[in-house]
Amino acid sequence: MNKGTDSLTVISGSLLIDGRGGQPVERAAIMLEGSRIRWVGPEKDLPIVEGAQPEVYNFPGSTILPGLVDVHTHTNLPGDGTAVEEGSDEPDEMLVLRSAWNARKHLETGVTTARDNGGKNLTTMYLKQGIERGFIPGPRMVISGRPITITGGHCWPMGGEADGIDGVRQAVRQLVKEGVDFINSYTQLVRDIDVGIRGLSVEADYQGQLEKLVQPLGVPNLEVTLMFWDLKLWGWDRLL
Repeated sequence: MNKGTDSLTVISGSLLIDGRGGQPVERAAIMLEGSRIRWVGPEKDLPIVEGAQPEVYNFPGSTILPGLVDVHTHTNLPGDGTAVEEGSDEPDEMLVLRSAWNARKHLETGVTTARDNGGKNLTTMYLKQGIERGFIPGPRMVISGRPITITGGHCWPMGGEADGIDGVRQAVRQLVKEGVDFINSYTQLVRDIDVGIRGLSVEADYQGQLEKLVQPLGVPNLEVTLMFWDLKLWGWDRLL
């Protein structure tokens, strides 16, 4: 590594994959100005102005590629198969610490954006704020906060139990007030969500109720998640 005096940074490696479907670039480099990527291509073609002194990082034998995106994670959980009920049976303070540890591991393994699909109470909100304020390292977090579920339903220990149209609407509005990025709802509850809420996506884990979900709901960005055994029930596992 060579320390530079300008705001330019050059990162080079043996191979570069830009994620756009083209052929990998050998002996490649990227040039950054501050935090923005200004150029990508073969290292021999680096457009460095005469007299400039960029900071140079060389990684022979390594591949440069865009940051990875984890679209479904639960940073509250240890990631070892522990059930939600058991993993959530910790004080919120410990869950925030575990989430911070998991977020750092994400970043260290190349994940620069992570989508957390459910955490207990306000734990993932504090995680996101801590990363954004620079208190802890981690990827850009996109969070749902507490998953909405019927009383005693999937992920109930996370604090998002709600029943009936009014109960679910109140739960959604509270989450929006807290600043979540999207709503995560289990079973049939998505039908009860106030469709007047704009700017949020809604993810529903329906376990065999796909037919009801495809009806127009007036909700932006409806996403459907089915368990594998439900795909087999519908005969769609053959498509995997």
